[in-house]
Amino acid sequence: MEARDVVAAGTRRVPAAAERAWRLLADPLHWPRVLRFPSRVDLRVRTGERGEFGFSLGDGTVTAVEVRWRHAERRVRVVVSGAEVLTCAVRESGEGTQLVWECAAHELANALADALAAAAWPVAEAVEPAADPVSAARKLAPVLERRAGERDDANALPGDVVDLLRGHGLFRMGLPSALGGAPASGATVLAAVEELSRADPATGWTALIGNQSAYLAWLAREDAERLAGTDGAVVTAGSTAIRGTGVREGDTYVLTGRWAFNSGCLHADLLMGGFHDPVDGTARLAFFPASSATVHGTWHVAGLRASGSHDVEVSGLVVPSAHTAALYSAPAAFGEALHRLTPYTIQAVLMLGFPIGVARRALDESLAVADTGAHVDAFARAETELAAARELAGAAVGDLLACVEAGGDGTPRQAALPALALRHAVDTAKRVVTTAVRLGGAAAAEGSALHRCFTDIHAAGQHIAVSDDMIRTYAERYFGLKTAPSR
Repeated sequence: MEARDVVAAGTRRVPAAAERAWRLLADPLHWPRVLRFPSRVDLRVRTGERGEFGFSLGDGTVTAVEVRWRHAERRVRVVVSGAEVLTCAVRESGEGTQLVWECAAHELANALADALAAAAWPVAEAVEPAADPVSAARKLAPVLERRAGERDDANALPGDVVDLLRGHGLFRMGLPSALGGAPASGATVLAAVEELSRADPATGWTALIGNQSAYLAWLAREDAERLAGTDGAVVTAGSTAIRGTGVREGDTYVLTGRWAFNSGCLHADLLMGGFHDPVDGTARLAFFPASSATVHGTWHVAGLRASGSHDVEVSGLVVPSAHTAALYSAPAAFGEALHRLTPYTIQAVLMLGFPIGVARRALDESLAVADTGAHVDAFARAETELAAARELAGAAVGDLLACVEAGGDGTPRQAALPALALRHAVDTAKRVVTTAVRLGGAAAAEGSALHRCFTDIHAAGQHIAVSDDMIRTYAERYFGLKTAPSR
């Protein structure tokens, strides 16, 4: 490929909302979708409004590309080897929304300018609003299925897909209603996550993780509002693992730490990280703007690739103490039933629909191509195992939340069962998906929906929430061998 030796500039009317055009421009991980030659991009590091990427440009060589954003101005600058090769902005004028760009003689810049000139970027599909999360997930399912194949190379969901989830309220199920959330019943959460995960496992996973905004319920209302606003649009990512240190200075903590496996961190508004106070020995959870952290591009895996579960790091970040919570030792400040559960039980409620949805999709894919008659017994066993896992999940969550809504605490068995049901659902899903892959034959080729189900359910099975140590803890509580915490 030969780079043009002229500087190109252009202006084009944008035939879609400015935010949609901006989504692509500000999302280098998805630029290969509009380039005219085979390419690949990997995140190296992102801090605030600056990112470094490795770009494979057609001939297989990897070029270091720096991207600088001005989000407030909707402006992007692309720098290669210290030289600015492309500037692009989305602008409003009397003639409507326009793209304005200047391009130097560089193959990446030329290819992006050509795509801009041809308006060759995908436009988010319009989906009619739905009255509830389950209906919304079902309406979005065809779009998510169609888009599933395009995001693995980027290791992230496209921004317009995230916008669809956000716009249809699918990040609001865990958020307190006082913050604009729409807390749903346990059955609704399970069903909505199942539908999203059946359509596309990585999207379902990212949606359930984004609903960990539920943990904002541990902050005082005015502080939670300061971080999240009151419109319910906030998306949270991060880790509750105690991997940081917070030194108390007056009304703040000086936070330093690095947390792994932060699914959805590239599109989150808020990040969170567990930390240890070395003076009083307490464990707390800090909330901070995503723009204040460094994201290290570490997520290079086979399963749940599009979840973008990179490392997040802060060093010497000053966090108001009011933006930290004693998540592990104090009750929530909001009184809705979901937030009166322990944090780990909330996590189980959010996760339970995922393995069921993935297994359901795998069975559907296999049934569509396999000789059902020849394997009717295997399919029947898989169907009944999956149905049993779904029933146990629904009963475990429903019984506990019903008790809490009635003012009770739940028995130790009720409190432990959602976590045990989650492990059971993941184990069941692994068996069901393995059966579906074996019977699906060529339909399970790499890149297929059936193959994604297999890799994604095994990746999810590595999560600490379903680890042997965690399940042993809940098993001991279930049988009264260890003191059970409230709910």
